[in-house]
Amino acid sequence: MRRCYSLLWFLFLLFPALAQDRISGSLEHYFNGGNREASNPYNNTSLDLGYERVLSPVLTFTAAASAEADWTFPEDVSFVTGDISRFSLRYAPSWTAEAGRVHFSDATGYILDLNLDGVKGSYPLGDTLSVRGGMGYTGLTFDHASGLIKTREESAGDELLSPDRLVWFLRGSYRDEKGREGNAHFYGQSNLNGSDDPLLLWYAGAFGSLTVSDFVFTLDYTFAGGTVGASYLGSIYENSVAGHLVYGEAGYYPSGLREWGVRAVLTGFYSSGDSYNRRETNLPGADTTVEPDGTSALFIPISRTLIGSQLGEQPGNLAFLRLEAGFVPLKGRFDKNILAAALGSAVYMRTANGPIHASGLNPLSDSPYLGTEINGKLTYRPFSDLSLSLDNQFFLPNTSSGGAFDGTRDSLEYALELVLTLSI
Repeated sequence: MRRCYSLLWFLFLLFPALAQDRISGSLEHYFNGGNREASNPYNNTSLDLGYERVLSPVLTFTAAASAEADWTFPEDVSFVTGDISRFSLRYAPSWTAEAGRVHFSDATGYILDLNLDGVKGSYPLGDTLSVRGGMGYTGLTFDHASGLIKTREESAGDELLSPDRLVWFLRGSYRDEKGREGNAHFYGQSNLNGSDDPLLLWYAGAFGSLTVSDFVFTLDYTFAGGTVGASYLGSIYENSVAGHLVYGEAGYYPSGLREWGVRAVLTGFYSSGDSYNRRETNLPGADTTVEPDGTSALFIPISRTLIGSQLGEQPGNLAFLRLEAGFVPLKGRFDKNILAAALGSAVYMRTANGPIHASGLNPLSDSPYLGTEINGKLTYRPFSDLSLSLDNQFFLPNTSSGGAFDGTRDSLEYALELVLTLSI
């Protein structure tokens, strides 16, 4: 961690000397308060710095670093972390190639969203088609700053750097001037640490988006297959995976009210999962007389993604239906948004009678209904470099008799989030 502090301090002192080039940065303070243990009043302060230099018409150097600290009042700072989020050269004549620490992501963000050390690039095939691909290594990023999903064996350790993984992707894309967009994608990850716990997962699917008048429709399907070890699934017998993820979105953006940011979006999400009978047989409610077939249906993504405010950070055995509406009631000079408002609600379900990545689950319950969430958000931006957002979140977990959650969770959980951001 001492090396991390030294590096960030060096970058902080170096950036002002390069003021003739493009410099960016932001300082953000986040406050969270509520009645959940994970939402007890605490603060998070983060600093992001970025630097970009155009070396030639086709060559660009980019560097970025971040640091953050969690702390509670009046206690001391409880956790500090940081890392280099970008350090790369980008070569872009008619095609592009980038090498160094670069960002990898999928179209939805539910499978892959990581900063990796490697290469990626794209090549156009005419006006509407293109091919993209890349490969990256996880083992040089700091573990606390990485979003990589780890096995139980890896999580039990206290390593400075992330586990050794190789991540790759290949994507063929189509986009035209009529708002039609689609791609066929292939992602993968493999374990490089030489342990007895194997890990080789691949993801194949398709994504499509269509604009019709004031409506935008999006659909994504991904199949995940491969081989994993016992500590990944928490199982003593399963070593292969066949999972599914489906994501769909229907958005309405009325053209007559577009300047006021009026929108209504309906989102659906499904990720397959395992029942208790196919997982750890020492869990209450597990039927040990059931003989598994050796294949897990649990969808295992590459990186963590926050699902709701109280349901953990990993898809798998989870589905939801969300409706959100928003508008911009106050605008300023040059048509800039001064005040934005949004209101949404979501219903969460389990796709199998098994565990999810959330606390307080009742292993004796076979109820698929997890709960309902309601949230409202206001964002005030008086200046282009200053913003303040207030987010109220209410979650009603299914704690009824035989419900999915046990008595350790309140019947009404709430959280208040306040975020102040200063940008340069």
